[in-house]
This record gives sequence, C-alpha cells and structure tokens, in this order.
Amino acid sequence: VPELTAGHLRSVDALVGEWRGQGGVWLPGDFVARRVRGRLCVERGN
Repeated sequence: VPELTAGHLRSVDALVGEWRGQGGVWLPGDFVARRVRGRLCVERGN
C-alpha cells in the first residue's frame, strides 16, 4: 500500500488491538484493511 501515514497505521493497529466491531479502514491506493473472521485482511476496495 503506497503512502501510508502514521494515522493510517494507528487506525489499522486499532483493528488488531482495539477491535469493537468497527468497519474497515480505507488506505491510499484504493485499499481497505478490515478484520475477517479474526484476521487482518488488506485488499482492493470496491
């Protein structure tokens, strides 16, 4: 994923360590990070 900022990384980190059912995190380059069945997945957004 190109051009990640510290803010992006903090948001993705919250998906791992502070997950409370929140949705995915949009990232540069039309990517999205989300939790799927307890795993972190990064994929192209739709």
